Amino acid sequence: MKLSELVSLRERLKASFFLDPVLASVDNLRLNIGLASQGASETYSGMLNDLIKDYRDIRTAVLAPTERVQQIIDEINAEINAKSSLFFLDNYELELRYEDPANIRKVRVMYIPGQIQQEIESRISLYSSWKYPALEIGCRDGEWTNFLVASDPLYLADEHQEFLDATMGNYAPEYQRRIRPYVITNDEYGILPQKQFNLVFSWNHFNYKTLDSIKKVLRQVYNLLRPGGVFMFSYNNGDLPDGAAYAENYFMSYVPRSMLIPVCQQLGFEITYAQDYEPAVSWLELKKPGELFTVKGHQALGIIKEKTVE
Repeated sequence: MKLSELVSLRERLKASFFLDPVLASVDNLRLNIGLASQGASETYSGMLNDLIKDYRDIRTAVLAPTERVQQIIDEINAEINAKSSLFFLDNYELELRYEDPANIRKVRVMYIPGQIQQEIESRISLYSSWKYPALEIGCRDGEWTNFLVASDPLYLADEHQEFLDATMGNYAPEYQRRIRPYVITNDEYGILPQKQFNLVFSWNHFNYKTLDSIKKVLRQVYNLLRPGGVFMFSYNNGDLPDGAAYAENYFMSYVPRSMLIPVCQQLGFEITYAQDYEPAVSWLELKKPGELFTVKGHQALGIIKEKTVE
């Protein structure tokens, strides 16, 4: 079986053997029968106790196959680990396959249904504020930048000057002066201001980064954030069937949520929000422990305008 088929089988098994509602119903029946038996004659009390025992046996019978199911899941996971091991080799070069901005625009397109787009925008609005600076990593052509302009100032970081220029060009010169663009190579973000940002945002950028590369950036972002700051980013969740399919077809990287979250926690982040939508839209929101604080009393006056086309 292919990697994506194995992941799909595993997830179907997990969903099919969610026994909590069944067990709750059986336990509730046992409890109700026990209450009904109170005050009953010795004859009926014995009959009801036998019935309670029958339901206890039913509960045991329901639970019995779960051990075998877990054994099957463990075998599937072992095969998944074997097939996915190539994604963690040193020569895994998905990150380098499309270095030209024109190819990135053409190939690295992420479909997002409208209702999910709205949720993402609302999540960004929770954090973007004139009280604090924000950073967007991998701005590309500025598809998401306009939802971050409330932050003051706004830093942009990308591997390509062309993308920075394209994003800057969306705004009038007055607002361009409030943007801080940086070309970043080899995922080295240490040149940016430390412990200043309340929000670091990145969309459809880490979807093409290996887990090792993401870990490297996570460590640096932790140092960029002020206490209470948030890192919101998308990634390709290899624990989803479609996410695994993207990885095995070398369209996106393989970053299972089950591996990514422990890495984030190990680095000191708190997981404040984690979301998955079909077919393969996944993101995390991580918080640096602490409370946000600023001495800024007001925002610099000005109007944010997008550049008009003559």
